[in-house]
Amino acid sequence: MPALERLEQESFSASDYPLSRANFLYHIKRENPLFLAYEEGWVLGYALGLLHPKSLRLYSLAVGIEYRHQGVGKRLLEGVMEEAMRLGKKEVTLEVRESNQRARILYEKAGFELWKRLEGYYPDGEAGVRLRKALP
Repeated sequence: MPALERLEQESFSASDYPLSRANFLYHIKRENPLFLAYEEGWVLGYALGLLHPKSLRLYSLAVGIEYRHQGVGKRLLEGVMEEAMRLGKKEVTLEVRESNQRARILYEKAGFELWKRLEGYYPDGEAGVRLRKALP
């Protein structure tokens, strides 16, 4: 748990409501998919999904600062999509800050498309975008 909390602090500001230990435990107890990227026992990043009847929602994805731009996020995202297909889901969806260009590029390269703009979605008033990718 401390590794996940560290990733949250590195990746999200207080206004983004980073996940707490209690949040992670809640999702683990509910058996929401949690993907870990690790090397030599060190957690490099994680992705957390929420299961819906026909889709998997990527709820959160974070990669440690020192491991960014090394393909960790891409591998986590691929794991999420593989699990969604294994579970028979029709699509993967997610929300991201409109200004988060790095994340948006990652998602667009993976085949996600703009579904909807979400005006004032974040607590600081910034818009978000909802993206989705249809699965085979």
